Amino acid sequence: MTEKNIPDAASAENPLQTQDNEAVIAATRHWLTRAVIGLNLCPFAKAVHVKDQIRYVVSAARDMEGALLDLERELQWLSQADPQAVDTTLLIVPEALLDFHEYNDALFFAERMLKQLQLEGELQIASFHPDYQFEGTDPDDAENFTNRSPYPILHLLREASIDRAVEAFPEAETIYERNEALMRKMGVAGYHEWMAQPAEDEDGANDNVIDDDEVGKAGK
Repeated sequence: MTEKNIPDAASAENPLQTQDNEAVIAATRHWLTRAVIGLNLCPFAKAVHVKDQIRYVVSAARDMEGALLDLERELQWLSQADPQAVDTTLLIVPEALLDFHEYNDALFFAERMLKQLQLEGELQIASFHPDYQFEGTDPDDAENFTNRSPYPILHLLREASIDRAVEAFPEAETIYERNEALMRKMGVAGYHEWMAQPAEDEDGANDNVIDDDEVGKAGK
């Protein structure tokens, strides 16, 4: 199965850049299948992955302004796209927003952009970053790894899809607590050990969802 891998415009004329983008997407897909799906951090992610409804976009931006311009384009694109073809977009920013504080500043402007584009209530932006840190935690606390990704990512979701997923998963409010507990049980070393292994099927449904016994083994 081939997902929707969208390089930036310049890379279409640059084979080396295209190759780099493919590596970025491959690393992101591994994180999605091994961490997000494999650890069941998001119970809703597997369905759109299996249905080939994820759009991967690699931004060529090297600063916040460029990243926000790409975000604006992708928000408008997703709002007009057929939900059955593309349900969600991962905007990957490998060359910008590497500082987590700058990334948080960009999120502030991203939320303001949603309002300016009159897409608030239709689309939502979720955040992932290599140095993600929840308020009140230390940088090395295991629970931060629930939102750590290989590169800065702006995840664009449809509100309607979120509503349907929550209806199908009545205890959605417990996901956050479950994920934190899982990460603390695995530990940072256990998480890295888990991620160093390949997903069972990088191109389709990942059926290697971790169980409690595996959590214990990974955390040792």
